[in-house]
Amino acid sequence: MLAGCYVERKKLQDGKNKLKQLLEQLEAECKREQLGKSQLLQASYNILGHHKGHLVDCWLSDADLPILVRYFQAIDSPLDVLDLRSNRITDQGTKHLLLLLQPRRALFISINLQENYISPQGIRLLATGMEGMGYSIVIQDGRVEATDTSGRVLIVDVSNNKDAAALVFTPSSVKLAKVKTLKPASVSKPGR
Repeated sequence: MLAGCYVERKKLQDGKNKLKQLLEQLEAECKREQLGKSQLLQASYNILGHHKGHLVDCWLSDADLPILVRYFQAIDSPLDVLDLRSNRITDQGTKHLLLLLQPRRALFISINLQENYISPQGIRLLATGMEGMGYSIVIQDGRVEATDTSGRVLIVDVSNNKDAAALVFTPSSVKLAKVKTLKPASVSKPGR
């Protein structure tokens, strides 16, 4: 009986330690993400009027990409290079990145996606999406080289990525709550 209690206590203690470690990792990630978002704000301001977008280590995730895509589509002068190294972009983010790579409106000549969390499957998704837009594709060593019908070459460097299983927390877009509108109660005039 005592041995059984000891085993149960040991399991509980191990579970507690594991949760404590996970909480510490989440706290550290939260602090790094806050710092990254501050860097993102500064970097997005610095991009205006330049030909290179340097958004390295800004903790961008798949949930941030739709907003980032709209931002780049709204900029008056297109950029030649977009550097998104060392962020938290995964395979799910590739569909948003494809919006920036449409042949007639391609906003970049080179996109650097190194040190993110895009798997070989994500690279194939990216290449297939680009091929579907009319690009001729060559994949070599984690680089997707795409040539459009006019001969313009676009390079997407997805080499040196990490395993997405290492992420402790994967952000998702915030879902807004539905707001109920209440109908005003009928008001009758006094004395009637």
